[in-house]
Amino acid sequence: MATPFTRAEFEQMPRHVLKNGKAGNALLWHCQGVATRWVVKDFSTRAWWVRWTVGWLLTAHECRMLQRVASLPGVPQDVFRIDRFAFAMRFVEGCELKTAALTPEIFARVEQRLRELHACQVVHLDLRNARNTLLTPGDEPVFLDFQSALFTARHPRFFRDFLQRIDLSGVYKLWLRQFPDTLGPERERVLIWQLRRRRLWPFRSYRPLCYHRKLHPAEIALLEKHAGKSVAGVPALPRTGG
Repeated sequence: MATPFTRAEFEQMPRHVLKNGKAGNALLWHCQGVATRWVVKDFSTRAWWVRWTVGWLLTAHECRMLQRVASLPGVPQDVFRIDRFAFAMRFVEGCELKTAALTPEIFARVEQRLRELHACQVVHLDLRNARNTLLTPGDEPVFLDFQSALFTARHPRFFRDFLQRIDLSGVYKLWLRQFPDTLGPERERVLIWQLRRRRLWPFRSYRPLCYHRKLHPAEIALLEKHAGKSVAGVPALPRTGG
């Protein structure tokens, strides 16, 4: 099936840089097609050793993850590969969760979208970064940046549950910092479970593995509230097949 545009056509399109990340990251373009605005994630301008290692691997992986969940409303649509170093997706109008006017209802909607993602046997694993969730003008959440995402269907049930709770805790951390009194006991138990295991989590973005961020005051307050209490009653996650 023909793709909406080729590399040569992309190079001729009106465009501007949305984000020029660190050397190991893709260049993010916003470009105007015939009738549609697109975002293009492109490694082609990076050093050859980036292009031919993380560049083509992450391009293939992220494109595959997004296409796997294409039926969901909370992800970018019409994702396709331009070439081995770039892929495109429809532009989503909105603002980052980090800068949006938030309510507990919005966080509940983010949680619901994440559970829909989990029902497709995909975990995102980087939603603690508030820049990776957009809110549309209608306050609908859309998840971005699926580089860390994993397809969990082949994992054992216990490990899938572990990853899903890590995912949910990323949303609950942001929720706790804004509206700590609205989390409720079940979400608090998931978050306590994660906070007590945070030193076991190996991923530190660009930081060394020995780095551990300081706890937010709201997290400290939550830990003190549950000091000495067992979290064995962490609620079971809904089954997603397998």
